[in-house]
Amino acid sequence: MHVCPPRVLRAISRPKPAAAARRPGVLRFRALPRLARSIKNKLDIVRGLMDCLLAKVIPCVTTCVIAELEKLGPKFRVALRLAKDPRFRRLRTEGTYADDNIVQLVTDSKCFIVATCDKDLQRRIRKIPGVPIVSIKGRRFTVERMPEAIGAPR
Repeated sequence: MHVCPPRVLRAISRPKPAAAARRPGVLRFRALPRLARSIKNKLDIVRGLMDCLLAKVIPCVTTCVIAELEKLGPKFRVALRLAKDPRFRRLRTEGTYADDNIVQLVTDSKCFIVATCDKDLQRRIRKIPGVPIVSIKGRRFTVERMPEAIGAPR
């Protein structure tokens, strides 16, 4: 498992939205617990993931994740602003349950790296071969199951 150094979030007030593209190297992540934990640990998502993966990262958020953040109200207001940041791409998805949509996206197109701290979603993603998972452990981004061909350290 590869551990990456944390980056301090310089301006939490700046929104950071997410969207997705269907090409290799595009990061897809589950925003709900991920954004909240990144904010709590004061990590800059884009810079931290670029340092961790040693590549350009385009964070993506599905529309159902943004809808879930809106339903949660003021407690996740900062996470919602991060999810709407222009550096992030939005993936339009059908349905209302974010976990099911993320699993479906990753199953259909294996060019995504899923970033989540949700244990149930991680368990479901691990069943899909060839899909790396990024999470936060010890105030650092960690990559799980990164293929050696992409350049993960051994």
